[in-house]
Amino acid sequence: FVLTGLQTAVERLITISQLDTVLNIKDNIEDSEKFIAQEITKGA
Repeated sequence: FVLTGLQTAVERLITISQLDTVLNIKDNIEDSEKFIAQEITKGA
């Protein structure tokens, strides 16, 4: 899954806790869709 559209405070907490190294975070839905498509292609 991909997290999209996080509020600044939430994104900061994720970064501080270093969860950004294991979570997929994208700025917008378009980037999220591209990421998912790439992951599907890799798995095929």
